[in-house]
Amino acid sequence: MRASTERLMQALAEVQDPELSISIVDMGLVQRLQEQEGQVTVELTLTSTGCPCADWIREDIEQRLLAEPGVRGVKVVFSWERPWTPQRLTPRGRRALRQLGYALDR
Repeated sequence: MRASTERLMQALAEVQDPELSISIVDMGLVQRLQEQEGQVTVELTLTSTGCPCADWIREDIEQRLLAEPGVRGVKVVFSWERPWTPQRLTPRGRRALRQLGYALDR
């Protein structure tokens, strides 16, 4: 069974940033998701290059995606080519950060 990109993104939406308890999808951290013959590659950025939670996020992504039918391997690649900015937040992520007291540009 081949894993669909949509289903894999839904699975990634269950992975939370450990510091903020907001989905990495809603935070806008997932830059690219690719699946080929059961091997999934996730290109990810973080809110800062020195993020202390990078290893936890990587492990959570691997564990969650490996639980999906058809996924045999997961590779997480951190990329800084397109750095994270608040504009990458989804509307749900923006609301969640505001509820935590973060001031965001409109």
